[in-house]
Amino acid sequence: MSKLPDTRQSSGIGAQRRLATVKEMIKTIKPGDEIISGLRAFDTAGHTPGHLSYEIASKSDRLMIIGDALLHPVVSFQHPAWRGDVDTDPDQAVRTRKKLLDKLAQDKTPIIGYHLPTPGLGAVERKGAAYAFVQA
Repeated sequence: MSKLPDTRQSSGIGAQRRLATVKEMIKTIKPGDEIISGLRAFDTAGHTPGHLSYEIASKSDRLMIIGDALLHPVVSFQHPAWRGDVDTDPDQAVRTRKKLLDKLAQDKTPIIGYHLPTPGLGAVERKGAAYAFVQA
């Protein structure tokens, strides 16, 4: 809670209360952990503390579930260094976006995310000094 800005304290309190009711059923994981064969967690903290994205892999096929790591299909890609007030740690969010976009563009890993145009599936391409979301 001490790491959350004042504007997020009420959300943190609510999350703590809800998590307390299911604490015994939760198994925690860390970035890099393979949850089951072919499902690996990646550190994408910044939007929220401990935010994880997940890569699903089967032989040569892969898909990255990015969650809230990229929040806008234009701004997050064309201006990854821009800071927004929705990120709990804006500096970390910028570092995460740049690192994630670099990896996804280089590896050509398809992505799916909440804040991407329906159906939320596509890829990242390098576009000059920035990136672009290419819808599938």
